[in-house]
Amino acid sequence: MSRRASKVRRLAWAAALGLLALAAGSPPSGAPTAVDQHGTPHAWRGPFERLTVLDFAAAWCGPCRYTLPRMEVYARQHPEIQVLVVSVDEKVEGRDQLVSSLGIELPVLWDEGHAIARHFEPEALPTTLVLDTEGTEIHRYLGSSDRGWDELVAFLESQREAQAEGQDEEGR
Repeated sequence: MSRRASKVRRLAWAAALGLLALAAGSPPSGAPTAVDQHGTPHAWRGPFERLTVLDFAAAWCGPCRYTLPRMEVYARQHPEIQVLVVSVDEKVEGRDQLVSSLGIELPVLWDEGHAIARHFEPEALPTTLVLDTEGTEIHRYLGSSDRGWDELVAFLESQREAQAEGQDEEGR
């Protein structure tokens, strides 16, 4: 393939990814973003349109391999909550290995340069944060215990209920 043909092909690929990102809904202007395994940019700081869960993980993290499938099931059951996985792997290939080995469909952002980790400072892996629509951290869950998972789910349920009550109040 000639150099020119290769350049044209790369430009076409970049344009296609850009159109996919637009179709998926662009993050708020000026919000810092990271790209998921599908090439879609996602804002990782608020404001958000809905309650957001950030789950920090890595391909080399054994407990992450236990928690991510549960997170995937929860996200499917609750599409009103945005769930983003943040891969802190040194290379994008680590993120891709995590995605392919677990068959993850959730957006998995590669934290290139660890800007997201520096901002939120997870103490261990996995660390799961719940952010309100302003982007303020309102809950932090460390580890992979069943008890901790149950507490996280209970917290998310309480937030969903409070949000539903607030919407009922507005409708009256």
